[in-house]
Amino acid sequence: MQFLIISGFFGSGKTTLILELARELVVKRGKKIGIIVNDIGEVGIDDKVMKSYGLNVKEMFGGCICCEMAVNLPTTLKTLRDAYNPDIVILEPSGIADASNVNKVLKSIENLEIDVLPVVSLFDATQFDLLIESLPFIIAQVKSADIVLINKIDTVLDPYYMKRLEEEIHKVNKGANVIHISALHKLNIDKLIKNLLG
Repeated sequence: MQFLIISGFFGSGKTTLILELARELVVKRGKKIGIIVNDIGEVGIDDKVMKSYGLNVKEMFGGCICCEMAVNLPTTLKTLRDAYNPDIVILEPSGIADASNVNKVLKSIENLEIDVLPVVSLFDATQFDLLIESLPFIIAQVKSADIVLINKIDTVLDPYYMKRLEEEIHKVNKGANVIHISALHKLNIDKLIKNLLG
């Protein structure tokens, strides 16, 4: 079972991306997808929308999956495996989650074969100021990512702005693969899939 973490601050477009990514993986790659949602506030809406796409969702309430709720991640994954047996499980953690904490939990799980895919962090192209202000959870998300997606590129027309944003991301994480996308308009989702699965 492959495991994909897609982190990102509130409003960055995680749910839109996950729905489009899951659809592409099901339709074009024939993959069976499980989704774990842990974004407080929108979880009920996300759950209904995701189930309308025929996707299996396990909701987790009461805190961040990588903090207070981390003890339940192994149980959730085993339940999802036994009930649905997905090829890929996508985790949408809360908007302030640090993926490195989730990875620690994954390494401690026994009796469950997990292939962790490159960690993805979604960054809203219109929120450059959050990166400049060095908000700790934004910096942690970018630092822990293998792939940083700059989302909502359709809303930013200035190429110099995008270049500066990419430079700031590389100041935080020199090794990150940066991909410009628009989850809403389905731009470069195929490029993300190639980077994840080949």
